[in-house]
Amino acid sequence: MRILEVEGLSAWYTQGRTRQPVLQDVTFCLDRGEVLGLVGESGSGKSTLARSILGLHRDWEGRVRHYTPRPQMIFQDPYRSLNPAHTLLWTLTEPLRAAGVPAAQRRERAMALLDRVGLAPELARRYPQELSGGQRQRVAIAAAVIARPGLVVADEPVSALDVTVQRQILELLMDLKREYGFSCLFISHDLGVIYQICDRVLVMDGGRIVEENDTDALFAAPKHPFTKKLLEAAE
Repeated sequence: MRILEVEGLSAWYTQGRTRQPVLQDVTFCLDRGEVLGLVGESGSGKSTLARSILGLHRDWEGRVRHYTPRPQMIFQDPYRSLNPAHTLLWTLTEPLRAAGVPAAQRRERAMALLDRVGLAPELARRYPQELSGGQRQRVAIAAAVIARPGLVVADEPVSALDVTVQRQILELLMDLKREYGFSCLFISHDLGVIYQICDRVLVMDGGRIVEENDTDALFAAPKHPFTKKLLEAAE
């Protein structure tokens, strides 16, 4: 069953008086419960695609269909999603308030999830700037999943972390996916991470999807020259 369909999506950025194309006729689908990887070099359009899908970038044409309420995004830099003026408890209870969860349940669910992502309860009263990078990303993941979205878009969520913390965050994200049952569009330039967690892979170059396949098949027998180049560079 589909959770997301994108058809013929093209997007632009305006620089001065010039409207520059960023995405060109992107089409793909994401199935319920699937982890779909999106890989490409910096500047290929991956983040613009994510932002267009979630309505954060508005200069685009095409069709985007969500078959789930309240899709959420995890950013590479948690400061883009964590408000430095509010405590972690507020950050986790606010999505529940927006989803209509009764006040009596919001704190209980927030504290339970804080514990689930490996953060001590006393951190609930702290602010994002008082945490380490890994702790902030755990909070960002918790804030994205607490209202039980059907779709989570993760845009380079571990690339700013050291290798040990990367592994911990990836394991946490996949554990929560299994528990909560959301689908995930996982964006990364790291082919090792893509191979580890994704069911299928989209390869993007110059704002276009140039190859799509199951993860094992794509890594074993890439067809597009750009995909081959990426895999060779990662060896």
